[in-house]
Amino acid sequence: MGNEKRKEARNKVYAKVMLMDDLSPGYLRDLSKSGAQISFLKQVAARKGDALFLRIIPGDEIGIPSFMLTLEVCWTSSDTVYFSLGGTVSVPAGAEDQAPLERLYDYYADKQSLDA
Repeated sequence: MGNEKRKEARNKVYAKVMLMDDLSPGYLRDLSKSGAQISFLKQVAARKGDALFLRIIPGDEIGIPSFMLTLEVCWTSSDTVYFSLGGTVSVPAGAEDQAPLERLYDYYADKQSLDA
């Protein structure tokens, strides 16, 4: 993207995602302390400015429990396979969801520093 406005580098990540409005499954593709990109296999009802409530499911193999996240949509895109969106993230439920979000971010930040 030529008009990059991110202030933080995003880590490539993998976690399952469930859109809470209609239980659409998706995948978390990248994550920073303030933003994320998520891809769904079908188009979901989302426009710029919408707040989506998501359950992030990192997977048992990395030992991070699932948690809730709010994504304020900044952009949407679709191709032949995925409907993707990106935006800013926040924790809607409070402190109990903040720790797993930090752990997921740190897990992939550490992993990428080892791969570099």
